[in-house]
Amino acid sequence: MKFTISQISQLLEGEIEGDDTIEIRNVARIEEAKKGDIAFIFDPKYEKCIYDTQASALIISKDLALIDPVNVTLIRVNNPYLSFLKILNIIDEAKKKRKNYTDISKFAYIDEEATIGNNVSIGHYSVVCKNSVISDNTILREQVYIGENVHIGKNCYIYPQVVILEDCEVGDNCIIHSGAIIGSDGFGFFPKEDGTYEKIPQIGNVIIENNVEIGANVSIDRSTLGSTRIKEGTKLDNLIHIAHNVVVGKNNAMAAQCGIAGSTKIGDNNMFGGQVGISEHISIRNNNKIAAQSGIASNVSDNEMLMGSPAIDAKAFKRNFIAFKELAEIRNKVYNLDKLISNLIKNDKTKDTKK
Repeated sequence: MKFTISQISQLLEGEIEGDDTIEIRNVARIEEAKKGDIAFIFDPKYEKCIYDTQASALIISKDLALIDPVNVTLIRVNNPYLSFLKILNIIDEAKKKRKNYTDISKFAYIDEEATIGNNVSIGHYSVVCKNSVISDNTILREQVYIGENVHIGKNCYIYPQVVILEDCEVGDNCIIHSGAIIGSDGFGFFPKEDGTYEKIPQIGNVIIENNVEIGANVSIDRSTLGSTRIKEGTKLDNLIHIAHNVVVGKNNAMAAQCGIAGSTKIGDNNMFGGQVGISEHISIRNNNKIAAQSGIASNVSDNEMLMGSPAIDAKAFKRNFIAFKELAEIRNKVYNLDKLISNLIKNDKTKDTKK
């Protein structure tokens, strides 16, 4: 990547303070930036770094007032974080173009009854099975397995060693990271009287809607009947497990190692911290925030902030946790009070006896 300050400012609709002819070759954190780098300030706690950074340019807010003069060229924008994302997207696209993912490897296996769209790239040792569809401008990296009757939408990016099993569907503009498995059997077993288990066939599928991103080593099980569904715009971090017949609504964000048990329904615009566990057959509605390591065992309505296991209102949890930290001290006080009262009663009885 090589841009001048002037070009970057035009892309970001920013205002330049300094030399607009400087060439930028890389994006870096402000603490680590050097000559030729551009850095960003979108957190006020890093403001002090402006005065001693080695970066050639900084992107900062139009509203940020500087106390002292600076030696670095500034680009002032309305929202530095969104500008940061825009620059990262430009760099990411440039990297993909350099890698030239535009062809189909002679080492890939594509069934003759599969349908491959325009400008599709399929990497070495990938497999596309019978009746599957890979739509326009989608990239399948190396060693991707696409089972029978799978439909992959347009402009998707599937990283190496992803497995998408039979009958599953992936929408447009989806990203699936390495090691993810879409459409494995749900955990369905019927306990028999003799103590053994009868496997329940899982004959449904998984549907991933548009603009979903799925992290590395995520497992999404197919439904027993119908579909396990991840709705539009949802983002899943690494190492998440989603069980059979779960429905995850639109624009949810879920951090690593969350687990959702079977047939649970999640609404829209929820945020889940890491290692949240969600019980089966419950409903979580919309606009909730669930803190890391919380356990959700019952239905959740709208606009709640929950914490703990079992999860309760976050403010109540914090108050209770403060009391919990003082529990040993409170116990000692109660023990001493009990001892004092016992002694007082004993002394009072002694006085009565003397009378």
